[in-house]
Amino acid sequence: MNNYLGIALSLAYIALVLILATLMQKKWQMSEEGSRKLVHILVGNWVFITPLFQDLWALILVPALFVGINYWSKKRQVIQAMERGDDSWGTVYYALSLLFLSLMSWLLNWPIALYGGVLIMAYGDGLAALIGQAYGAKHPIAAFSHKSWPGSWTVLVMATVISGVCLSFFAPALPLIHQLMIALVAGLLAMLIELQGTRGLDNLTLPLGLGLFLAFASQGADTEFLLYLGVILICLATATMKGKLSLDGLTTALVMGAGMYGLGGSSLAYALLTFFLIGTLATRFGKKGQLAKGQSKPRNWRQVVCNALPSLLMALFYHQTKDPSYQWIGLTVFAAAAADTLASELGSRFNHPVYLITNGQRVTKGLSGGVSLPGLVASLLGSVILALWTLTDFSWKGYSWAIILGFLGSVIDSMLGALFQRKYLGANGDLQDKPAYKGQEIAQGVSWVSNNGVNLVSLTLVALLAYLVQRVIGG
Repeated sequence: MNNYLGIALSLAYIALVLILATLMQKKWQMSEEGSRKLVHILVGNWVFITPLFQDLWALILVPALFVGINYWSKKRQVIQAMERGDDSWGTVYYALSLLFLSLMSWLLNWPIALYGGVLIMAYGDGLAALIGQAYGAKHPIAAFSHKSWPGSWTVLVMATVISGVCLSFFAPALPLIHQLMIALVAGLLAMLIELQGTRGLDNLTLPLGLGLFLAFASQGADTEFLLYLGVILICLATATMKGKLSLDGLTTALVMGAGMYGLGGSSLAYALLTFFLIGTLATRFGKKGQLAKGQSKPRNWRQVVCNALPSLLMALFYHQTKDPSYQWIGLTVFAAAAADTLASELGSRFNHPVYLITNGQRVTKGLSGGVSLPGLVASLLGSVILALWTLTDFSWKGYSWAIILGFLGSVIDSMLGALFQRKYLGANGDLQDKPAYKGQEIAQGVSWVSNNGVNLVSLTLVALLAYLVQRVIGG
């Protein structure tokens, strides 16, 4: 009975909000942007109806329904009170974020993700737009022409307050100082994510990023977690200011770092930090040798996700099952990621022949799928270093297998890169990973397979192999 009551109240409430916004736009001459933001803010209060739902299907029905309705309205410009006359898909992203966070909240028992993520999007982003529009013209942010300091400070303050309230309600066991520190970091994270929002995409990235961060940080955060959070913030900020990491890479890495610690424990968290540090140092040392990879660019969110997602999933499995073997698998995946990174960055630094791993053909340094003796040595070194984090809990046997599988992961990555990754012809006729100009045709490989995709698949395969080793032999 409560399911149907919740659905009825949800539909009635959203209809009431749309009617109110339409009346204010047509009868009281509220601006298009004003009515849109009124809907944006008020619809977020839907989360307070969700306790009525007793089954998952009922909880996700309304968000799923409005994904379709909002898409239709955007294409046809039907509900004028919530549409904007541009190419923004913010209303669709809004409904998608409600859907994803509802699923996460129910399946993983993380209500803080739903409440925190949605309310920060609704009130933080919504009020920021209104205040920025009213007071931001004289205070633009130079690096983000479409954003203003008043709007960004509004996001920071609202996200901090909402995060603090959510933590006090959903994680009351945390000491007050811990709640305050996490809330401040959440506020900073929200501001950075909102700065990058274009075409309404922050209606997806802001609630998901903050929902995940609060869920991760509330999993029994202790003093060590706060210190860890401070260290990775300093490291990530330094890398971003030096041009080694993009801003979206920073925010993604911060969320994933919180997840590694909150779900998988300190060893996985420190393994992520170690991987980041040695990867950054290796890139700095090896940048002169990256001929086939094209001009170096800061690492972005895609690279962060593709290198860390398999380990984060292992952390989640550990959190849900309390089976320590998943910690070992996650650490082994990081060993493979480090092996591949050092092979790529350091291997190309030395004047040594590079051969395609599939047929032994001589290729340009830095080409995906190419291997060299220095690259193989660097790969083994990366695996040895990252696998050290297994020694504390998994003995020499676990350490040895982590080294083997980490090195094997680098070989698998080279095989996949040689066979499937898209490649282009350079000016001298040699293959290279990056296009020489925009729109250049692919000379070899599969058009939709990038280096990031190869990394994600190879690390996933390492996780599967590690799982088999753990179950059959014992890691």
